[in-house]
Amino acid sequence: MDNSPQPKLTFFTSGTIEAQEALSLLEFQYPNVNPEDADIAIVLGGDGTMLEALHTVYDLNIPVYGINCGS
Repeated sequence: MDNSPQPKLTFFTSGTIEAQEALSLLEFQYPNVNPEDADIAIVLGGDGTMLEALHTVYDLNIPVYGINCGS
């Protein structure tokens, strides 16, 4: 069994139904922390949401993963 701690995630979401549903599923397993406390940023949305997230976490030196849930 792997006892390593789970990474701390911050989520950025668009207003689409798909993004909100994905957020609900992810938050069930991973708490949503402030970007300053996160190890990884997860973006659920389209280009605009991704750009907003990149602008927010630019100086935090954390990886950003995008899942296309935009309109």
